[in-house]
Amino acid sequence: MNSPETSPRPRRESANISAVFTKVERSGRWLVEPDTAVRVVFGRAELDFRQAVLSSQEVTVTIRCLFGGVTVKIPPGVKLDIASLTPPLGGFAFSQDQNYGQPGDDAPTIRLSGSLLLGKLDIRRDQAV
Repeated sequence: MNSPETSPRPRRESANISAVFTKVERSGRWLVEPDTAVRVVFGRAELDFRQAVLSSQEVTVTIRCLFGGVTVKIPPGVKLDIASLTPPLGGFAFSQDQNYGQPGDDAPTIRLSGSLLLGKLDIRRDQAV
C-alpha cells in the first residue's frame, strides 16, 4: 500500500454518474466530490470507495434508482449514514466482513440519500481490494 506522500493523485471524474440501460463503475483511486449524484434506470452502478479519496470529511451520494441496482463498497475507518435513503418498493442488502472494526467518532462519513423505486442497494463493508 502506498503512503500518502507517494500515492498517485486521485482521478477527478464527474460528480454525476448515470447508468441508463447499462452498467457504470467507479473504483480505484478516484476523487469523491462533496456531493455526488447517481442515477440508475434499468441499469447498474458499482461504487467502490475502498481506495477512493473523499474530498471532505463528509460526502453525500444521492441515489435515484428505478428498476436497477447499486452496489456500494465501504472501507474500514469510514462511517456510513443511510438515514436519508428511502426504499419505496425497493430494498437493501448489507454484508460486513467479520474482521471489520467500527469507525471512530471523528471518522470521515459517506452519507447515502435518495430513493429506490423497484431497485436494490447492496452495501458491502470489507477490507479486500
